Amino acid sequence: MSTIDKFAGKPLRWNDGAIVHAVQSTQVEGEPMLWTLCDRDVPDGEAIDEDVTVTCPACLRELSVEP
Repeated sequence: MSTIDKFAGKPLRWNDGAIVHAVQSTQVEGEPMLWTLCDRDVPDGEAIDEDVTVTCPACLRELSVEP
């Protein structure tokens, strides 16, 4: 199963009302599944494909890890 973190070249993000998270996505049986790098499920239709600054400390730690 492959994951993506961009749509149309822009990073996927989710604002939970308090902080902005980095989002990853995949498809399972044709349906999109989205979650944050800090392992929170993203509600349907709430991910945005904008280059906004991630403010979630846990997502930022995951983004800073070198592969």
